[in-house]
Formats: sequence, C-alpha cells, structure tokens
Amino acid sequence: MATATFNTSEYTVPGTNRTVYLKYLLCSQKDIVVRSISGSVKDSGYYGINGTFFRPGTTSLVGIAINDSAQIRNYGTMNRDPRISDVTSPLPCGTFFYLKTPLTNASGTRIFGGTDEIDVYDNHSYDGVTLTIANTQFAIGGSSLFPSETSLTQNTFNIRMVNQDAPYSGYRSRTAIVYIGGGSDDLNTVLLTIHGPVDNDKSSGNNYVTSDYAGVTLWELRTLINDVFAPMIPSAPETVVHAIALDGGGSTQIAYKNSSGNKVTYQTADSYSSNNRPVYSMLSVPM
Repeated sequence: MATATFNTSEYTVPGTNRTVYLKYLLCSQKDIVVRSISGSVKDSGYYGINGTFFRPGTTSLVGIAINDSAQIRNYGTMNRDPRISDVTSPLPCGTFFYLKTPLTNASGTRIFGGTDEIDVYDNHSYDGVTLTIANTQFAIGGSSLFPSETSLTQNTFNIRMVNQDAPYSGYRSRTAIVYIGGGSDDLNTVLLTIHGPVDNDKSSGNNYVTSDYAGVTLWELRTLINDVFAPMIPSAPETVVHAIALDGGGSTQIAYKNSSGNKVTYQTADSYSSNNRPVYSMLSVPM
C-alpha cells in the first residue's frame, strides 16, 4: 500500500486572466477505495475526493460506483441520465475502472484498467475483453474527457458532453480522476479538485470553503489536465490517456492530511446544505 501525497498549485486558463486553484492527491490506482458515505467528504472520516453524480433531493447515485466486486449504493452498476424520472434507464457515460486480475485482449495486450463510455457495467465489452463486476476492484462513473484525442475540437467535445448529460458549460468547481501511468506500486493516479478563491467568511479552522462559478468548463478542465499532468507521465507522451470528470460544482470536495498530521478539507460553497453538501460517494486513499 502506497501513501498518497497532497499537492497544490495555481493555473491560469489559457487566453484568459482567470486563475484557478488545484488541490490534488497523487496515489496508487490499486489503493483507491470507492466508498458509500452518508454525507460530505469532510465528515466521512476518510481522505480523498467526492465521487460520482447523484439525483438531487435523494441519496440515489446516477453513476457507476463499484468497489471490491459490489455496487456501493443502489443503482451503482450503471450510468443514468439524472433528468429522466426512470432511474433504470442507462446512458453511456465515462467510466474509470481498475481490475483485480488483468485480462488479455486478442492482440496480447494485458488490461488492468482504463476508461470507456459505459451504460451498464457488468459484461461490458472493452478493448476486446469483457468487464465483470466480479473481477473489478473499483469503477466510478462520470464524464469522459477524451484527453488523448489531439485532433478533437471544442465543438465536437461539447457535443459529446451533451450526449453524456455532462455539465460542460459555465465556470464551475470540478473534480476528476486522472491516470498518469507507471507501475502498480507507483503514484500513478491523480485525484483532482479545481476551485476558485477561498471565502474567508465561510471558512473555519482547517475547513475551507471556496466560491462556485469561479472554476473551469469541462473543455478547460481537459486542457488543464494535459498542461499540468502530461509532463508527469513516466514515458512523457504528449497527452494524458485516461481522465474522467466526476461530480463538480457544489459537490467538489477534498480531504487530506497536512504536514502536521491534521485533516484539512476544501469544499465548494453550497447554499442548499450549509456549505457541507452530502455527496454519498467518494474515492478514498491512505494517507
């Protein structure tokens, strides 16, 4: 088990004078645990970031959330459109997964994990192999960012976001999981949050509240991920291969241990939940 490390940086969005703030955990993919939590990341007792989308006003997830061969909450085995009242209607959305045992496709490539647009997870065909819940260490649903498609235009990207019912427009706080590569014992995965300035009037002690509508669009998130994290990839390709946007806006939350051993949290201002929005799922790591 590898201990995650906390990192922070600033980023100026290209072509603008907007600066956003990154808080992220570098961790080993094999150590990520997708958890069902009753409220916010702040109150969960774990270190990590918020997870997939949920239906507003309920505790039901509308994104895939699997850990150790089991869904963590009801409906955790499929991605769905939260605008449709029938919660059993699947919708292909980005899904990041890690397998217990690698599979080998027809060309001889061994597959431990990856991303794909998945509606129903169990028995989904991915790169010539069949994914099963039984062989899944964890899987989390969100919005595919297609970071490795170098010729992708912003217009085509936005159309894909609409097809995934992703909140692509507007400057919002964002949460994402990014695979940067390396061995299974390396710090090969980023659990990322992006937010605007801290609201000092709403923050207290080691619990910081940031303003919403002061972040990035999903297209800007995709650009940021390649700008910041592609240089960290061991083999130094030009782009990140796997990146999924998770629930954002008022759901963006991170908890980590600082150098003094104290728990620190950042979360986006949420007028509906006294700045402590319940998110019901999270990705946790050891610290």
